[in-house]
Amino acid sequence: MNHRTPDRRSALIFGGLLAVTLSLAACEEHEPADGRWSSPGVVESANSAREPVARGRSRLIIAWRALGDANALESVLLRDDGEGYRVVGTRPGATLLVDGRLWLIRREPVVQREVDCTCAPMAGFGEVVAPQCIVPHEQERVLLVQSGGERQQLMPSTRRDEALIGSRAATFELRASVGGLILGDHCVHTMPCGAAHGAHACRAIVWDVAAGGAVELLSPVEQANVQKTLRPAATRRFSRRDPPVEEDEEPIALARVDISLSADGGLDAFAVFTGPTSYADSSEWAAYKAIEAVSMPTLPDRLRNHTALPSAVRGVWNRRPQRFGWSVAELTATQADGVARRFSAMRGR
Repeated sequence: MNHRTPDRRSALIFGGLLAVTLSLAACEEHEPADGRWSSPGVVESANSAREPVARGRSRLIIAWRALGDANALESVLLRDDGEGYRVVGTRPGATLLVDGRLWLIRREPVVQREVDCTCAPMAGFGEVVAPQCIVPHEQERVLLVQSGGERQQLMPSTRRDEALIGSRAATFELRASVGGLILGDHCVHTMPCGAAHGAHACRAIVWDVAAGGAVELLSPVEQANVQKTLRPAATRRFSRRDPPVEEDEEPIALARVDISLSADGGLDAFAVFTGPTSYADSSEWAAYKAIEAVSMPTLPDRLRNHTALPSAVRGVWNRRPQRFGWSVAELTATQADGVARRFSAMRGR
């Protein structure tokens, strides 16, 4: 394999070809969509200010970003054998490199059950649903698939004993990944038969790939600190809305932590709070819920080892994506060769 490092001009040309328009609704406190970096990025040279790669070893970065289409994602693999990073290739989808293993986030169709409201028009109000009124409905599930065949399911399955009252659609939106942590939103949209309108509710999922399960992004101490120091700011912002959002039966509560990239590639975190509101003013997060995002002064402890997007990736992406992720690994040159082959073989999946 030829590991010759491309010159600066070639890298910049490649970066220009990868430039795309990025779009995703975000809270007003976040960086604007499609923001440019504060200074042009370049693929790192071997004498950049970073720890050198030992002889016989390779450092790999896999980074993904959202393209113009909400579900269109693209991953890039960069490799440094001691002469600076070079682009090995790109592939569609979001790809992670955790403990030397490649993982691909994949969406697959799955058949669920729902009620045909023409057959049981008041199922949402206690009407007994006859078996012939229950019909199949295709939805999707989101899986994490390892190149060796292991699979992890990122969104909960519908329980077989769950009451059927109308249509139900579950979605998973991938927001970010940092190292082996995946941040996403699991949302359920329901439309009860006979109801005037539907309902929706989301919850944040933080998935630890190495552990193979969901975890809390914030420790109990961090959660308490966020409630003490940031919740008052969210409460003030809610009170300034028209009409104002005020606590009644439901308190203002922490819903999730968002992350975004600053103009210099640094990682910023935001605490997103929900407050009660009318159905007409519902947010995308949940029916009868408004949201406000407050900047966090420090990153959660789980993210402290990933404070900034590697500058080599900035050399390929000339704009800041709002949905993104990256993972870094240092392997033997032979192991890196294997990762590169598997990354190429996963194209089109």
